[in-house]
Amino acid sequence: MSIDYAAIRDQAVVNALLDAGLTLTLRHEVTGDYDPDTGSAPTTQTDYQLLGVVLNYSPKDSGTGTNPNTLIEAGDHKVLIEATGPVPAPTEWSVQIDGEWWRVLNVKTLAPAGVAVLHELHVRR
Repeated sequence: MSIDYAAIRDQAVVNALLDAGLTLTLRHEVTGDYDPDTGSAPTTQTDYQLLGVVLNYSPKDSGTGTNPNTLIEAGDHKVLIEATGPVPAPTEWSVQIDGEWWRVLNVKTLAPAGVAVLHELHVRR
């Protein structure tokens, strides 16, 4: 008997995020080629509404704690989002938290048996 990880993901993630999460806006922003006629490069933005949870990193996770070799800085956040939407990547993605846009610096995906369950985003203002 095989385990239906997709069904487990959908039910568990939705239940957890509905209990503790909020609706977040995830933005994908792509800048096109420079147009010499207009003197600018066009930018396309696409927004996605996803359930997520915003968490603070602990001081021990950042360079202010006992781990001076980390890339996590004081004030950075960890954002857990459902894996039913697009897979964000650094540089082109940001997430809105309390009305402010935070850049996605790193993404880890929890994917047992190859089925994406949730994405963990490391974000910075």
